This record gives sequence, C-alpha cells and structure tokens, in this order.
Amino acid sequence: MFIRMVPIVVLILSLVSYSLLLLIFAVMHDLRLIHTDLKPENILLVSPECVKVPDYKGTSRFPKGSSYFKRLPKSSAIKVIDFGSTTYERQDQTYIVSTRHYRAPEVILGLGWSYPCDIWSVGCILVELCTGEALFQTHENLEHLAMMERVLGPLHQHMLKRVDRHAEKYVRSGRLDWPDGAASRDSMRAVLKLPRLQVWFCFGRASTIGGGLCWSNRFVQ
Repeated sequence: MFIRMVPIVVLILSLVSYSLLLLIFAVMHDLRLIHTDLKPENILLVSPECVKVPDYKGTSRFPKGSSYFKRLPKSSAIKVIDFGSTTYERQDQTYIVSTRHYRAPEVILGLGWSYPCDIWSVGCILVELCTGEALFQTHENLEHLAMMERVLGPLHQHMLKRVDRHAEKYVRSGRLDWPDGAASRDSMRAVLKLPRLQVWFCFGRASTIGGGLCWSNRFVQ
C-alpha cells in the first residue's frame, strides 16, 4: 500500500521517520549506495491492514449522534522500492537526479551530490506526509531555489560561488537572481519580435483595447 494513501498521525509519522532514516543511514549508506529518487510513491507500507478510529474533527461536519471513522495503518513498517536510479557514491556525480519536488539544492546548482541528497528528499517527504501537500510545488529551477530560500533562508555563499555553467544564470551579484531573473530574456526578446501579439501586452490599455481590435488583429485572422 502506498504510504500517501492513508492518513498519517504524529506517532505513526515519527515511527515512519525512524524506519526510513534507519534504512537510509544504516543500510544503504553503509553500503555506499545512494537511492537518488526517494519520494512518497517509492515508500510502501509493508502491511495493508488498517484500524478504524473515531475522527473527532470529522464529527463536527456530521449531524449530532452520527459517527465518523478514519482508517489508520496498523503497522508503521515500510519498505522502499524502485532502485533503478540507485548508484554507488563517487566524487564526480553532477548529473540531475531525484524527482523535481524532492530534489536537493546542490543537484539543481550542479555542485555535485552525494548521500545528503537522499536526506533532503526524506525531509521533503516527511513534510508532505504531515501537511498533505508537497513542500516545493514548482517545475522551474529558479523558482524552486527561491522557495528553498523562503523556507530556509538565503543559500550559502560558498554554494553560489561554485555553481556550474548551466546554473550560472540563477545567480547575480553573489545572490539568487530572484525575482528579476524569473522572466527569461530569450522569451522576452522572442515576444518583442512578434508585433502581431503585442496588442495583448500593453500596460494600461487592457480596458481600452476592445474586442474589435483583437478580432481585427492579423494574427487572429
């Protein structure tokens, strides 16, 4: 049973955290293995059995006298699956790993990664199990890094100074280029080269353009 399919209470979350960290630290990392793709979909409950317990929050939504129950896992035992991306620890690992929402900053910045990228993923997973939502919901690198700074504070200078050539565009004057760097300069130049589209992007004219002008635009015709 997928772990994200059942409600998680604090005690169970604590036990799951312990089991997951024990597996990562005591087993995989001792074998010099890095999973690189830890996410809720790759963590299963060993037993599908559940127990019914009263949902006291839920009872407030139902008529007086009615009862409402939720199902909780009977055991916190877990197993990790999908070792297709697992690799041995080496010094030259800079390629992109991990599913976007659980990807560590050193992976995005091209600094090289090792065991800590698994630990970062575990942290993101535990927050998601607790809140029901992914901590970093984005699909763009610069925004992802900005979200990390919002939660944890500024990225360390020693990291920003060592970014690889592919990530240099995310840094300006020794800090993350956010929000100024959010709009791609190439994208802006491309739009400006399309005069037939510019009628839709004029500040202050949105309320005065009128449908007629849009319909008469050659791009639409």
